[in-house]
Amino acid sequence: MPKSLPDTIAFLLSIAMAAFASVLLILLFGFIWQNEVGAKQRALTFKNVGTPFNISLSLIAAAFIGLYVCFAIAIQEAYDILDAALVSLFIQLCLGTIQFCYVLHSWQRSKFIIKRSAPLLHPIFGILIVASPVLFYAPVLTQLILWFCTSCHQNQAAVDNLQFITPGIAGVSCAVFDSLFLWCFTRYIHSKNLDEGAQLNEEHPEFLTISFYGQITCITCYVAIAVYIVGVAVPVLAPVRNLMIVIANSFLMAGFLSLCGLKRALFLLGEEQGRRNSATLKRSIERAGRALSASSGSSASNSSR
Repeated sequence: MPKSLPDTIAFLLSIAMAAFASVLLILLFGFIWQNEVGAKQRALTFKNVGTPFNISLSLIAAAFIGLYVCFAIAIQEAYDILDAALVSLFIQLCLGTIQFCYVLHSWQRSKFIIKRSAPLLHPIFGILIVASPVLFYAPVLTQLILWFCTSCHQNQAAVDNLQFITPGIAGVSCAVFDSLFLWCFTRYIHSKNLDEGAQLNEEHPEFLTISFYGQITCITCYVAIAVYIVGVAVPVLAPVRNLMIVIANSFLMAGFLSLCGLKRALFLLGEEQGRRNSATLKRSIERAGRALSASSGSSASNSSR
């Protein structure tokens, strides 16, 4: 076990969060299997289940598992399992994957609304999304520089800048991307409600659901960044730095949990809408049947006369 109490807590929290992420990944696969394969009687093929949302959520969950396992190894300093440089490299690789998949998920859920509400920004956002991996995986490059440039380790300030500032910049960029997408989305909903007398909420309740969960994930992302910056930038908190970093990433996990909640909420809305459509169709058929019966009866009566 780690020597200090904060590191011990960080180690145990990392193990717990890795287990929690594993459970979430299993539940996600189960949800996809039950509702997108079994219930719809589809074959289990990548074409049927490999939607952008399913892929991004699965990669985020898998990356969280790898991230927390690496945190535990780093805090425990169990470098007989993996070399220290490799552990740091895997941490940044997992973080980059989480951030990129999160932004990609946000873009996929918002791009059609953005195209309507901000047509000039839509192609710009599309280009930025394509180029964003360069930003989110930049910390991986810094770890490679530290790995091969042994002279860099003689300057501790340079090492700290490379290890902590570039991930912070990537995290802030992730939050800014999501904030812009959410702003365009909520702006469209608000303008439509003003123009159409709140009819949009009744006709498309999924918009409000996406907006609600989007706000939750955006808040958790900013809280994670704040905790991370405080943990690595305040000298007096150096003894609890590892714990602060683990806690910061736990807020990112809360954001991922919100994305999973969004997927389930949208599924339930779709099921409810399907039941409403079926009920409406049934009532229409019944009314048509009664009208036909009444018309037949009236025709028979006229004939007998």
